[in-house]
Amino acid sequence: MPTAVADQLRKIEEATAAAPGLLANIAIAYDGRADIVAAVHKLLALGLPAHCGIDDVERLLADRLSTAGLPDPDLLIRTSGELRTSGFLLWQGAQAELYFTATPWPEIQEHDLLKALAAYRSRHRRFGR
Repeated sequence: MPTAVADQLRKIEEATAAAPGLLANIAIAYDGRADIVAAVHKLLALGLPAHCGIDDVERLLADRLSTAGLPDPDLLIRTSGELRTSGFLLWQGAQAELYFTATPWPEIQEHDLLKALAAYRSRHRRFGR
């Protein structure tokens, strides 16, 4: 990542660190499969008790992903007109609402985000049911 971009992201992070409200994650060079595989390796190194149920394993795995400690996303916004998730937050985004826009990431403006949020608000979330 260019230094100027990294510096700008750090400034934004510092400026909004104490702000309540929405939490935005921006992943750069992120691979959902690699994230899951790394978490599985960490989990295998731990060793699991025989009595671990599915809920235990899910929690233990989630605690070893790169997003550990963060809530799962409610909304995933896919830019650039692509109609695929591209491996983005495969585990964490399992119950997320998806929003697709033709606008490329570098050109996203406030009105684009407001459209995505309006679409999200209009949905009835069923969480896989």
